[in-house]
Amino acid sequence: MSLAAYALVACRPRSAAGAEGALKYFLMGALATGCFVYGMALIYGTTGGELSLPGIAGRAAQAGQNPLFTVGVLLILAALLFKVAAVPFHMWLPDAYEGAPTPVTGFMAAAIKAAASGGGRRRVALATGRVVGEPLAIPAVVVDGAWYEVGRGPDRERRTAGAVWW
Repeated sequence: MSLAAYALVACRPRSAAGAEGALKYFLMGALATGCFVYGMALIYGTTGGELSLPGIAGRAAQAGQNPLFTVGVLLILAALLFKVAAVPFHMWLPDAYEGAPTPVTGFMAAAIKAAASGGGRRRVALATGRVVGEPLAIPAVVVDGAWYEVGRGPDRERRTAGAVWW
């Protein structure tokens, strides 16, 4: 989904703001992907080569004593927070939203965050065996994206980044 979003940000023809926003979004996304992969490698190594989420959850108590396991979890968390543009990982958001066409901004503000939220909830449910999260989380993300579009304007002071604040 990220590669398509990078291209959609830059789809406005002859727009310097679109190209700048897409480049910043791509570079920050590459950094977040690197953090995610490195975190997965650290967790893989500290759990003894376990690949399944229930297996990692079963070995987490023992592996949690290793500081590398904690660093791996934090790297993965940081990468996922970047994907949903949660504070403090939202520095790319205003440039990408400003450079993208309005329908793309709406898509990025709602659909990408809803997909990431649902994917995160599914992974936690697979790892722990129980469903977590509030049932109103996805509508809150959609309302947040609509709020950003209403406040979108030429003055940057009035506009705020539509980040997920939970």
